[in-house]
Amino acid sequence: MNYKHLIITGALMVMTIAQVFGKNFTVSGSIADGVSKEKLLYANVVIVTNDSANKTVSYTTTDENGNFELKNVPSGEYLIKTTYSGYGVCTHTLVVKGDEQKMELGTLSLISNSHSKSIVEVTAKKTVDHQKNQQTL
Repeated sequence: MNYKHLIITGALMVMTIAQVFGKNFTVSGSIADGVSKEKLLYANVVIVTNDSANKTVSYTTTDENGNFELKNVPSGEYLIKTTYSGYGVCTHTLVVKGDEQKMELGTLSLISNSHSKSIVEVTAKKTVDHQKNQQTL
């Protein structure tokens, strides 16, 4: 009887440890312009490891409303990077842990690169070689 009790207790411990340490989370939020507060459609959202390797853990793009959801993110400390064409990269530390398996980050803001919207004027002069244009009669 002690042998069965020991096996059942061991199995319950393994299942409990797997639930505590093997917990996956859903991380969600939205991306917006830092000035106008307008939601950014199809912005990139990447979660990477917070070490020198910066290994990608999960990635997605925002939907047509500027919202994102990353599923099956294991507990740990990461960097969340958001990018959008014409905007700077936004990086935040993200600690994924706790009892709730859903993490709502709210709205993350990106700042526009002012130099990407500058206007450049190009002018040129045409030089005419008059000697080539002379005809001999």
